[in-house]
Amino acid sequence: MAVAPALFRTIAVLIDPGTARCAAPEWIDRVNGRLDAVMPLVERARAAVGAEVRFESLRIATTPVVHAAEGWSPADYLAVADAMDGMAVRHDAEFIGGFCGSTLGRRPAAILAAAFAEALLATDRVCGFLNVAQTGAGLDLHGLRACVDALRTMERRQPETRRLDAFAKFAVTANVVPASPFMPLAYREPGEDACSVSIGVGCLDRLIAAAEPGLPIDLAAERLTQAVRDEAVRADGVATAIEQHTGLQVVALDFSLVPRPHGPSSSVGHLLERLGASPTQTGALAVLSVLNNVIRRGALLGTTRGLALSRAFLSVSEDTVLDRAARDRRLTLQHLLALSAVCSVGLDMVALESSVEDDVLLSLIADQLAIGCAAGKASSARLILLPAGSVEGSFETRIFGTAVPLFPDEGSKAFARGSSAPFVYHPGDSATPLG
Repeated sequence: MAVAPALFRTIAVLIDPGTARCAAPEWIDRVNGRLDAVMPLVERARAAVGAEVRFESLRIATTPVVHAAEGWSPADYLAVADAMDGMAVRHDAEFIGGFCGSTLGRRPAAILAAAFAEALLATDRVCGFLNVAQTGAGLDLHGLRACVDALRTMERRQPETRRLDAFAKFAVTANVVPASPFMPLAYREPGEDACSVSIGVGCLDRLIAAAEPGLPIDLAAERLTQAVRDEAVRADGVATAIEQHTGLQVVALDFSLVPRPHGPSSSVGHLLERLGASPTQTGALAVLSVLNNVIRRGALLGTTRGLALSRAFLSVSEDTVLDRAARDRRLTLQHLLALSAVCSVGLDMVALESSVEDDVLLSLIADQLAIGCAAGKASSARLILLPAGSVEGSFETRIFGTAVPLFPDEGSKAFARGSSAPFVYHPGDSATPLG
């Protein structure tokens, strides 16, 4: 009897159009040229490994657009976003990332920030982020305010567009990590190769099946480590086959546990419950930390490739257990902020009522990014602003799930007072990768 192929979450094609600054039309031509050359190779490779593994989706990510921006105007960024959307459609890619930049480096993304909301509202598949904080550099308050302005523009336009997707395609980040295939954080770091590949393995359902309820945490951790190792060995073999068929390097295997609203079998919250923890009770932080260690340790036993993020995501609106806890008012922003100290990215797919004041938004995002800076880990906020009085909101195109609003406490005024300097310093010694 034939064995069904394993199901991997996604394969991402990472494009570097070149580091030289150029006009927007030239950047578009460069990316199109790279894609036209490499996509037939990737499709043949997917077919060649089809008996062993099937990828749920194909994605594309470029180097940050601000790296090439030479005097680009907001209209240039909008034109680039429109062209990127067309690239994704033409190559049947679920999403395309790289519409991003850092406000911390030599190429500040202020103009990109001004164009972000309109670009995401006008496109279906373009995703991106603004990196406004970094360990060793600090928190850029001007960049943070620009991100809140982008969220407000999306909120104002939402009744007109009837879409919440733009919120799901945008994140505010600290210490963002290259080569992850998971959106909206996917981007390619500039390098020697024009094209490379990243694979999102997506083994959450297999870990849930391996997590036998009632086991002591140490035995459960060993069993899950072995399960991740087995997945890593298989994924490494698939990556080697793809390299042989395409000549492209597979630079990362990302074992992040990313939930989807398909029931308990695709819920990180449910996996925590099978390990004896509840996301809303004490002990969840410790168990989540064990789970992240399991992912990294098991992956390193099976592959020597880069691991990108490879942690558990707590995506509230895409995780049925977390969503239920939010609806029951058992899950709070304080729970999520605490768990973000060890989870993959932080406040992910968290809905708030649009009546929330700007100083609350600023403080909430600043808290999240401060955790990332202090811990030296990737951190982000992906927030959804629902119309006031909404019981829930739904995502209409290509984003899964519904969103129920959480209610923050009153925010600190510290970040609403303005600043005499653009940065609040966070100690540390990691470099800014996107500058």
